[in-house]
Amino acid sequence: MNKVLTGVLGMALGAGMPTTAKAAEFDLTLATLPVPGTTFDFAIKGVPERIEKATNGRVKITVNDSLVGGTQLAPAVREGRVDLVAAIHPYLSSQEPRMGLSNLPGLISNAMEYKFIFDAFYGADLAKIWSEKWNSQVLAEGLWTNQLVWSKRPLHKVEDFKGLKIRVHNRETALLMNAVGAKPTPMAAAEVMAGLQRGVIDALTTSTCYGYKQEFWRIAKNVYNWRIAPQTGWAVLANNDVWAKIPADLQVTIKKAMLEMQEEMFNDYYSHTRRCITGLQEKGVKFEVAKESEIARLFVPKYTEAVYKGWYARAKQVGFDGEAYVAKTRKVLGVDINYD
Repeated sequence: MNKVLTGVLGMALGAGMPTTAKAAEFDLTLATLPVPGTTFDFAIKGVPERIEKATNGRVKITVNDSLVGGTQLAPAVREGRVDLVAAIHPYLSSQEPRMGLSNLPGLISNAMEYKFIFDAFYGADLAKIWSEKWNSQVLAEGLWTNQLVWSKRPLHKVEDFKGLKIRVHNRETALLMNAVGAKPTPMAAAEVMAGLQRGVIDALTTSTCYGYKQEFWRIAKNVYNWRIAPQTGWAVLANNDVWAKIPADLQVTIKKAMLEMQEEMFNDYYSHTRRCITGLQEKGVKFEVAKESEIARLFVPKYTEAVYKGWYARAKQVGFDGEAYVAKTRKVLGVDINYD
């Protein structure tokens, strides 16, 4: 693993010889997931160039997508095993419920609502959580493209989920699927295609662009937006000890560059999603939005109560009022306003 280098390393190689380009003062490694073709991958792979340009070469970042497994990214940066990571929120929701806020059924429906929450209070809360629980400085937050259900069989009604072996990536969706009679199946992303082929799973939830680029549609030919945990967050984190060794002027420059990336990703969210849906349709894949009446039937207390109760219980365990947090979210979204 690359270590933080202190001091300028570039020096003239001999007396009277012209000085060559200076080496970076800080040579850092950013661990990430191997998810080629996704907006997440596009953003993370662009970090080195963005930071090198912003810092005039004083900071060099090397991206490595095979150094650490997906669920171990946040622990790795917390423990200082790697300088920076691209961490995934839902992988951490069992340890910290607020990482799974957007997975709660029927709460946050789209990227615009997520951004409202993020700007109002959620972004600041996440930054504090990353620092206190994962020993990390958050440099940027982002969203995967909209989460869809990819299924080998049609899912037009709530009842169609019964008995469905479905790969999920967060606790909240697992509880929801269990409530409707499906069989939630945890599975590493790298195993999903083989799982579909062998019949270990019948369906999965994953982002629009990841599912498109991984060609899950070749086997799971029924692709739906059921608004099941539709927004999934990710974050670029720097180990606090590594960050503390970087001079204040560089910290400001890096944060400014990463904030610009964050805003670009939010602003381009729908164009990225649209591009991948168009790609699916050009391949002859039928993409459907579930009927509003069926989505309403899915998000009734009969199915969602266990999800929220479990979330509230875990919130109490880690020291915050889950019900108040959800109420705060709903207030920001204006669900308490009667427009009639």
